[in-house]
Amino acid sequence: MTAGLLIGTGEPSLALPAVGAAPDGAGLLALSPHLALLALPGLPAGIRPAEASLAGAAGPLRPPFSWQATEAEGRRLHLLLLRAQPGLEDAATLRLGLPGGESRRLALAARMDAATLLGSDDPAALLALLRFVAG
Repeated sequence: MTAGLLIGTGEPSLALPAVGAAPDGAGLLALSPHLALLALPGLPAGIRPAEASLAGAAGPLRPPFSWQATEAEGRRLHLLLLRAQPGLEDAATLRLGLPGGESRRLALAARMDAATLLGSDDPAALLALLRFVAG
């Protein structure tokens, strides 16, 4: 399987929707017809994303998942690499179930490249994302 990652388009970086909005915002980047990358901002401190569950209108998202935390523009993001599947599309809403019973709704917003996914064109943040995807 081949995936491509567009680093930036030269357009100004677009920040993800503000944390605390209802529902919370999450960026979605299609890497290929079979692979997607989500950027989830503002998870509570101490949360282990690998223990979280994600579900959309079509039901639970299917593993395998690969999680990575990173920093961009002074905020912490959790990146999730997963198979493309029903429910992963622009303007869809996912339910993130956290350990302890808490849950959040996440509104997906499609991004065109890595810089807009992260809300930053900082080289360190982009390199961290590339290492994660290539890893």
